[in-house]
Amino acid sequence: MSMFKYQGGKVKALTSYRRLIENCIEKKDDCALIFLDSIDGMSHFTPKESFDLNDYIEVYDQNIVIPNNVKSLYLSDQFTHPFTKLTNQLIASNVSYVSVGDLYNYPIDAGSLPDSITKLRLGTEFNQPIAIGSLPHSLLTLVFGDSFNQPLEKGALPSSLQTLEFGYLYRHGLPPGILPPLLIDLTLPEDWAMAEHRSIPASVTSLKGYPSDGMGYLRGNNPIKSLTISNPGGVALQSGDVPASVTTLDLDPYVEELVPGVIGENVTTLVLGYLHTPSISVLPSSLTNLSLRFNGVLEPGALPPLIRFLDLGFSFDTALEKGSIPSQLEELRFGYKYNKVIEAGVLPTTLKTLSFGHTFDQVFLPNAIPPSVTSLTVTSKYKNARTIRNLPPSVNQLTLVSEYFKDNSFSNIPKTIDSLLIIIDYVSYDIRRIASDLYLCLGLQFAGGFFDSATFDRIFNQLLDNKSTTELDNIISNTN
Repeated sequence: MSMFKYQGGKVKALTSYRRLIENCIEKKDDCALIFLDSIDGMSHFTPKESFDLNDYIEVYDQNIVIPNNVKSLYLSDQFTHPFTKLTNQLIASNVSYVSVGDLYNYPIDAGSLPDSITKLRLGTEFNQPIAIGSLPHSLLTLVFGDSFNQPLEKGALPSSLQTLEFGYLYRHGLPPGILPPLLIDLTLPEDWAMAEHRSIPASVTSLKGYPSDGMGYLRGNNPIKSLTISNPGGVALQSGDVPASVTTLDLDPYVEELVPGVIGENVTTLVLGYLHTPSISVLPSSLTNLSLRFNGVLEPGALPPLIRFLDLGFSFDTALEKGSIPSQLEELRFGYKYNKVIEAGVLPTTLKTLSFGHTFDQVFLPNAIPPSVTSLTVTSKYKNARTIRNLPPSVNQLTLVSEYFKDNSFSNIPKTIDSLLIIIDYVSYDIRRIASDLYLCLGLQFAGGFFDSATFDRIFNQLLDNKSTTELDNIISNTN
């Protein structure tokens, strides 16, 4: 890293540091490669999970040598080549994960995917038979798209498989012997008649089910620790249906009434659907993590006392009373619609992390935020500068969206804030305080630069004049 000077208020860009980071792709050992069908192929690419756009992007050519540090290969939606065209490139590479685009629908020939592939995600339109021996023998994770609806033979799924996910339309039975004996994580399709196929291996510890015939088949001894029940077809859970082994339970959007005893006493993490008002008579005392999806009055004492994490959900917009939040809570998240004043004494003094959604625009009353809070997130178009100034000195991490700076100067940020994250069109800029009025910003493609408050305001005025985030990166990295 080059030396820098900060003299007479003059800001120096650390451009050598920026270039070093931008070029570090050669040093990374876990990169992604996107194969496009054409030069404009990014318009036909809908990734199913996050990846680093700063890695490799290429228009497919069978002569391309996949770099040694590429572990994940993504194929664009319009990719028009079967796996056999990629076989030699994959064999010569270190790729272990392949994700195909939504329109990919070619048969998988035996040997077309080498045994080095341990994770395979198939796209929405894939609906080809899976022949015995066609999948890599070392495959650990297999995700089918929503259109897959082919019957499976015994031996078609590799015995090594640990994670298996079926899509929306799968309707074939799974007689004993179809599912691999080492399977750990299983996601079944919607409206699945579970009781008709009691073939879930004893090795499964995480089950996502959409049963049309209830969950009674799970009664008895089994090792399931994580259970998701999203659409039980109008069949209500009975006391004892949730195995005693379950510690994580997701009931969103379970619509039936919950009665005492339905949620197991060993459950520590719970997600409740939007129709359920939390009640101490239904919620087990073992809960430490709770996510709600309702908009009603949260009565004092309604929540178990040991809860450490609480997410009040998208729709919640009801004023909180003293005693409604558990006294040992450490993290609290308000959802999109919450926009109510918080009175002093409502939030517990154990709270460390506090987050507000896109609608919140209230002034924090004196002492409303406990002195225990160290991290605050406000993702609305927040305009109350004096509220930001009134944060307790314990808050040293702050997340804001760019709209805040339409009405507020960067100088309004309290001096106690050491780490600031600013979100601009879903791009995050990580800002660290170096001195009293000197900051280092790392942004898109890790473009970096030093700035002071006045420089920051000037940069954002240019950004708000319809400049793109790429232009912002250039402004930051060339600030002088």
